[in-house]
Amino acid sequence: MTNPYNSKLMKTCQKITFKLTLALSQTTTTFSANGLEARIGVELGAVYVEEFISYVEHVSVKSSDAIYLHDISSGQVIAVCYTLSGSGYAILDIEKNIIYEFSLETSNPYHGQKGVCYYAGPNNYFVEESRGEYVHTRDGTIRADAASIERETSNFSDYRDSISNVPPLSVKIADIRYARENPSRGTIRK
Repeated sequence: MTNPYNSKLMKTCQKITFKLTLALSQTTTTFSANGLEARIGVELGAVYVEEFISYVEHVSVKSSDAIYLHDISSGQVIAVCYTLSGSGYAILDIEKNIIYEFSLETSNPYHGQKGVCYYAGPNNYFVEESRGEYVHTRDGTIRADAASIERETSNFSDYRDSISNVPPLSVKIADIRYARENPSRGTIRK
């Protein structure tokens, strides 16, 4: 007997693979595959954020305004902050596939910010000013350099580095949908 969950999961994965392959093969513009993969990842991340929060909070949410968040140490993009319908936000690590935090009542900590946005863990939201200083987006405190933020938030960096073996977003979305359709059988992976 075939497991309907595996069948649905396979179909979801096949659709995503097909769409990515089709998009890469039919494009005539010049852009890197990484750029396309990033856009697809952000869109898939938005679907996951909406599905997860809707499932956990029993409300319907929609996401918008994806803001790329950089790591304070490496400068690499590590997460995306989505604005949620109403006045909320969610921060999703796009490499580790984990939602670090979300709120349905608190506004997006990066909304309206100019400059490069940095995420150093919960309640550590920074934007780099033109003078090379880092301003906390909630309380306005200024840090002279990234090293001071790194020292204060090293626990988050260690935690992030320790995360491994997290399923792809497509699998996590399929988990949520299965749990929603089969409430007595399903649990989801966060």
